[in-house]
Amino acid sequence: MRLPPDLTRITPTPGWAPVLARLDRAIFAGEAWSEAAWRDELGAATFIAYVPLQAASALPTPVAVGGISIGPDANILTLGVSPERRGKHLGSLLLDDLLTAARLGGATTAFLEVRVTNAPALALYRSRGFDVVGTRPRYYGGEDGYIMRLDLGAEAARVEPAPGRRM
Repeated sequence: MRLPPDLTRITPTPGWAPVLARLDRAIFAGEAWSEAAWRDELGAATFIAYVPLQAASALPTPVAVGGISIGPDANILTLGVSPERRGKHLGSLLLDDLLTAARLGGATTAFLEVRVTNAPALALYRSRGFDVVGTRPRYYGGEDGYIMRLDLGAEAARVEPAPGRRM
């Protein structure tokens, strides 16, 4: 899947922390990462983030964000789309990019947490093969979260990015 023509994708540096903290608040409200948390993650050697930007605006405006920690087990730490851009497959695109990055990084398993009531996210994750393997009671401010797992398989290290896609 390709980005819509009005978007471009970047891999942000720690200098993007203030902008991503604002985007995170718009997406996740009270559960958003702080600017300091974003700066720490963006500076970590094992963290990869992708941000689609609305490039046609005077200032490039981020409309979604996905981030993953790469290792033998990859952990999708964040995946969100701004409210005005939901339903346009950006979450799917970001998830696929994150899973490709995990495979290229040698991960054989990917994990994530999701609210038990987030039906659209659960449907997306299940469509990619994730299974519920546990529950985190009251993980989301009193609401339970599922722990989901995807076996990336023995072919993980040999996956190539799709044509025209940079990793």
